[in-house]
Amino acid sequence: MNPNLKMALEKALQAATSAGDMGTVHTLAGILKKSPADDSAPQEMAAVPETVPPEVEPQEATAPEALTTLLVALYPDNTLEDYQANEDGTGFAVVEVADGDIMKYWKVPFTTLEDGMYSLGTPEEVQPEPAPEMTKAKSTRVRAKSADVTELAGDEPPKEFRIWAYGLIRTTKGDAVLTRENADVIVKDWADRGTDLHFDYEHGTFSDSAAAGNPAPAAGWFKLEARDDGLYAVGIKWTDKAAQLIRDKEYRYTSPAYAVDTSTNQIVGFENMAITNLPATKGIEALVKAKTELEATTAKQKLEIDQLRREAHKTRVQASIKELEQAGVPTAVITRARPLLELVDAPTLTLTRNGKTEQTTAANVLHGVLLEMAKLGSVPMDERTKQTLDTSHMTQDDAVKIIRARLEKEGKTNVRTTDVLLMARKEYPHLKGVNA
Repeated sequence: MNPNLKMALEKALQAATSAGDMGTVHTLAGILKKSPADDSAPQEMAAVPETVPPEVEPQEATAPEALTTLLVALYPDNTLEDYQANEDGTGFAVVEVADGDIMKYWKVPFTTLEDGMYSLGTPEEVQPEPAPEMTKAKSTRVRAKSADVTELAGDEPPKEFRIWAYGLIRTTKGDAVLTRENADVIVKDWADRGTDLHFDYEHGTFSDSAAAGNPAPAAGWFKLEARDDGLYAVGIKWTDKAAQLIRDKEYRYTSPAYAVDTSTNQIVGFENMAITNLPATKGIEALVKAKTELEATTAKQKLEIDQLRREAHKTRVQASIKELEQAGVPTAVITRARPLLELVDAPTLTLTRNGKTEQTTAANVLHGVLLEMAKLGSVPMDERTKQTLDTSHMTQDDAVKIIRARLEKEGKTNVRTTDVLLMARKEYPHLKGVNA
């Protein structure tokens, strides 16, 4: 191989390795490996017996980006070992994950959703069967580097973060418990004080030096907020000095100062927080996460939020269509209206009625129009549906009186009250759920 060409290939290999482009890395490495050892003279090609099959270039195991994102969220650092998709939308992926010094393999089933997203099933630990060396597919590294060795990103210090999740809090100085009720009391206490809380350096506020009157400067200021999943520091305003120290990775963690009721082991008071590199709380997150961790967390949260929105929208659409069907709107009309009723992320409309302004969507407007038309008879309805709409305001007592009067006209004066109620509920379907 020409020395200049070899040098160019080696530089390209180094660049591909730095970029994490493992496909290019394997290709270039194969070319260099197959090059003659002596570049000073041309080499004659050895004859290849016809019975020896040509070398097969390994193919990478790949998966769609949406599925890969889910796998990254489930296993922040993994190697995709195998991927199989079936015609019915089901399939599985096998990932290799490091558990300490041991590599484990998980088979993760998936189902393809209508919108192109994926739903993951219960992972199963498996032992992969070794493939023949020549035909074994190369693994695709989903994450370029392990999260614990990835260089920290130069992100800005956070504007808010969760201090604790509710439940057991483990520390090197003893465990404690935080409940939602505890958090609400703590937040109210500071709201009553009317001042912000502060970060300090290494708990300097409580040092002997500070007690002697020496300065214990703040590193930042914040407020507390109790949310459904824990107690948060919000509205954080870092000092310029502290922000730069965090950017430069000279400080990475926080350490809360709090009071515990020794009889119940519950946290009942909160004083402040320190920035430190030796926190007592176990498993606490760094102030500035590694890029890979941050991206995986963000992707997982986005997928969860999108899935919840889709499920909520689907429920609303189903309820809307059911109401139209019960009102007697013809199936053909509902079918024509359905695309608009199912429209996701529809633009908001501003309507003014009787001097009042309200925000709604085109789907809501269409739903209301069809219901009103059904009541007015502008769309065909059978007599039973029309009667239901006309009498939907009727109470059970009124219905019983009407049916009693009709029975008396027919000479039926000894009908039991229970039978009259059954007749009323049959004649007026909206009374079926009313207690006698």
